[in-house]
Amino acid sequence: MTTLKELIVKRPCLKLEFLEVLLDFTSHEKPEVRNNAIRVTKTLHEVADLTKPIEVSIFTLTMCGFIV
Repeated sequence: MTTLKELIVKRPCLKLEFLEVLLDFTSHEKPEVRNNAIRVTKTLHEVADLTKPIEVSIFTLTMCGFIV
């Protein structure tokens, strides 16, 4: 997850694609993978230009029934 986080932060032209990969891991079946992805997502949520994309993605997942 650390590498993925670094890619999101340091590769601005691809950050949204990498962010989607990270957000996919937040619903992973293995708790250790899921919890780590959620921790990293919460950290990235504090970055100004990532707040909105994260919130939109989580809203979409919630509305589609993937997150209860």
